[in-house]
Amino acid sequence: TAQAKKGSKKAKVVAGISCESCHGAARGWLDVHNDYGKTAGGAEAKHETETAKHKKVRIAKTIKLGMIRPDRPYELAKNCLQCHTVPNEDIVDKGGHTAGSDFELVSWLYKKGIRHTYSHGKSKDKPKAKGGSANSKRLLYVVGRSLDLEYSLRALAKATRKGTYLKSMVTRTKDAICKVKDIRGKVAIPELKSMLAIAAKAKLKAKQGKSLSSAADKIAKLTRKMAGKNNGSKWKALDSLVAKGQYANKSCR
Repeated sequence: TAQAKKGSKKAKVVAGISCESCHGAARGWLDVHNDYGKTAGGAEAKHETETAKHKKVRIAKTIKLGMIRPDRPYELAKNCLQCHTVPNEDIVDKGGHTAGSDFELVSWLYKKGIRHTYSHGKSKDKPKAKGGSANSKRLLYVVGRSLDLEYSLRALAKATRKGTYLKSMVTRTKDAICKVKDIRGKVAIPELKSMLAIAAKAKLKAKQGKSLSSAADKIAKLTRKMAGKNNGSKWKALDSLVAKGQYANKSCR
């Protein structure tokens, strides 16, 4: 959201990516998410003094109420990629909209300022910036690249004719395949091997909606499986790619 100062034509950004952009509509879960219960003395607890029992119940409630939590990386990344690919042929070919952005999850979360700044307790508390661990960044990187492949295929599945949209989505899909190959070359992740086998059989052209959507569905299942059984601790070999982030694999283009 942008607003212009009175008497000035220059717009000033006053709002952008919010909590809900990544974690989903907060009306149902926000109050529960911010309720840390009571201390042993009966005072209002803070994040640091919340009991383990209360935290477990609180987290379960927020998930039930629709919150997309950071320990569910597939759902978190999905919320980003389903829009950043701009999967609409007419908007691109007829409206002139850019056919998706060069989106890499870790770069956007930690290098572009879309990171957690929050305050606990009174509003006058100084906000604190929260970064991510090396393990979580590795996992997010792999999940993000896998989802990029999935949603590139989903976007390509909507192509019905020759044009900018088709050309862009074919290029994007090939890039996504290349980036997954690069990860696979550094760490032997079996799900990635299966994804690449699926992508190799995909026909990257127009009017392949059913087959490309089916391929994307299979990759989605593999990504969920991979994210559910890994935490990134065994993927130290990926640190160079994670550090490059959005600028890794430029040779894929």
